[in-house]
Amino acid sequence: MKSAKFLVLLAIGLLLSCCVLISDASSAYRSHLEGTWYLGGDRNKVTRIVSTRDGLEARNEHGQTTRLEYDGRGRVRALDWGGTTGEIRGDRIEWSNNTYWTRTRNQTVEPSRLEGTWYSGGDRNRVARIVERRGELEARNERGQTSRLEYDGPRRVRALDWGGTTGEIRGDRIEWANNTYWTRARNPTVETSRLEGTWYSGGDRNRVARIVERRGELEARNERGQTSRLEYDGPRRVRALDWGGTTGEIRGDRIEWANNTYWTRRPNR
Repeated sequence: MKSAKFLVLLAIGLLLSCCVLISDASSAYRSHLEGTWYLGGDRNKVTRIVSTRDGLEARNEHGQTTRLEYDGRGRVRALDWGGTTGEIRGDRIEWSNNTYWTRTRNQTVEPSRLEGTWYSGGDRNRVARIVERRGELEARNERGQTSRLEYDGPRRVRALDWGGTTGEIRGDRIEWANNTYWTRARNPTVETSRLEGTWYSGGDRNRVARIVERRGELEARNERGQTSRLEYDGPRRVRALDWGGTTGEIRGDRIEWANNTYWTRRPNR
């Protein structure tokens, strides 16, 4: 009888030990999986695996999330992505949909085109920067505030620590969702602009308009005395922010406005 009890206790002890080992192994794998991954090794396609109260959660390069379940045998299942499974092979997850995630970025991917100095609103006095730190992009605005920055598609970034604010990349310009923008080049308005001075609406000497600089920004005043902040929207175009965003194409000594009017440097009549 004692031998039987001993064997039962021994079996229970071994079972509990196995459960602890499995739990420890599962926890180790969970810890191993957490962090940043790259779809196909592309630094512009950032994915993540994080730990939540309900377990692991995966987020793909589009920001879509799923509960992630580890089966204890080197495989995970994305419960909210149709049960897609992933084989864990070191620092690589090979998904059953013929894609893969890696821990490290593909070395063939060039340094991010976003790194460097930017100017908030094109103002040379409001310097912003995007730099790389430990394999991730970091943005710093003109007030010195920083945020992790990740690509959210080929032409959009997301500032994770600024409420997830997104920015549309348009060449050397980032248009943020909070109605601000950064440019690569300083806005010529902070220097002596070639646009400053007297203009004539429709070339009429009796319809005088002006462009002046105020506190580092251009201001346009039409022939009726109405004013608008004016900003460059490229090397040959301006935008009148307070006139409904009306744009004007600069053609030498002539500005052709999108509302089918024009200004000239010299009166025609």
